[in-house]
Amino acid sequence: GMSFDKLNMLNSASLKDQIDNICSLKSKIDVEKKLICDLLYNQIALTMDRQLQNIILNIKRDVFNDRKIKDDFSYLNENIIVMINDLNIYKAQYAQFLNLYNEIYQSEFTTKIETLKSLASNELFLKGILLSSQSLLKRINKYIYCDTVNFEKNEFRTQESVLKYITRMCSKTSPFSTFTNIALCEIADVEYPFINLNANGQNHKLDKTVFYS
Repeated sequence: GMSFDKLNMLNSASLKDQIDNICSLKSKIDVEKKLICDLLYNQIALTMDRQLQNIILNIKRDVFNDRKIKDDFSYLNENIIVMINDLNIYKAQYAQFLNLYNEIYQSEFTTKIETLKSLASNELFLKGILLSSQSLLKRINKYIYCDTVNFEKNEFRTQESVLKYITRMCSKTSPFSTFTNIALCEIADVEYPFINLNANGQNHKLDKTVFYS
C-alpha cells in the first residue's frame, strides 16, 4: 500500500482558501442580485411612466445577467442604489479572487503534477496496476515522461486514472490487495496498547474488521 501522507502531498491549502473565498462571495452576489431584482420589479409596478418602466426593466436585466448597467440609476430608491454599489464592489472582489486563484493554480500546477508522476513511478503502485489494468500500465510510462506543457487529452485521462488508483491505494481499508496496507502484528494486554509491526513492512495500518469477525 501507500501512506495517506503521500496523497496529502497533492493538496493545496492556498487554493482551498481561494475556492472558499470565491464560493462565499458568489453566494453573497447571488443573494444581492435577487434582492435588487425583486426591489426593481416592485418599483416597475409602482412607476406610471412607460418609458421609465422600460429603463428600470433594462437595469433589472443588466443586474440579473451580470452586465454593466448602462442607464443612469441615480433616480432609483436610495436602498436600491446602495445595494447596486455594494454588488459592484462584490463583483470587483470576486474578479480579484479569481485572478489570484489562477495565479496560484498556475504556480502550483506543474509542481503537483510532478508529485503525482513521482507517486505513479512507485514500484508498489506499478505492481498493482500490472494486475489491475495493463492498458493503463502502458500509458503511464508515456504520461510520466511527457512534459506538462505538452499534455493532451490522453495524458489528462491517464492522469485522472492514476489519481483514482492512488486515492484507492492510500485510503482503501479492505485487506488482501496489492493496493492495501497490511502487516502482521501482536495484540498485547498492556496498560498502553501498541502494535508491534513487522520490521520488514513498508506502510501499515490496522484493519478494524478483524475485531468484528
